[in-house]
Amino acid sequence: MDIIIGADIMFWPSSMRPLCECIRYMANELWREHHKKLRIVVALQCRSLTTEAEFDEILKENGLRRVLL
Repeated sequence: MDIIIGADIMFWPSSMRPLCECIRYMANELWREHHKKLRIVVALQCRSLTTEAEFDEILKENGLRRVLL
């Protein structure tokens, strides 16, 4: 399993869709080429529940999900 770590990468709503599409692409390529799973760990400060809900919806559209720890 490969891991990507990020912090405060979900600030501007306009960047959420490209971020999710990039994550989906990396996860799919890693699985296709190496049969490895990708885990992404992100630390963030909740600034807007609306933005977080929108992010969760975009993740879902891309076949991804967020797990809170």
